[in-house]
Amino acid sequence: MSYEIRAFCRPVCDQPGCDATVEDMDVNWFSDTGYAEDVAAEWDWQTIGDDVMRTRHYCPKHIHAKCMECGRREILDRRTLENIGWEELDDMECTLCPDCANKGNV
Repeated sequence: MSYEIRAFCRPVCDQPGCDATVEDMDVNWFSDTGYAEDVAAEWDWQTIGDDVMRTRHYCPKHIHAKCMECGRREILDRRTLENIGWEELDDMECTLCPDCANKGNV
């Protein structure tokens, strides 16, 4: 008997203690990492590449915000971050904490 072997993947939240995965309707495993990352982005997941080229994924409950002005960091769900005044969460190179965002609006 012969077998055809296929590899599948799915983004999982890299926040310690979180077991969230990306699930696209009834499909939660993907044959292509690029498509899996596209689905994750559509579901408001955050993808971060670090200095050693390791990609990390964070579910919407664990968005890693870092202010580009002052360096302040917070890990909260996306809606809470937006409600307390964080700006530009989708562009990590322009993210501003509430204090720095208010300085720019004065």
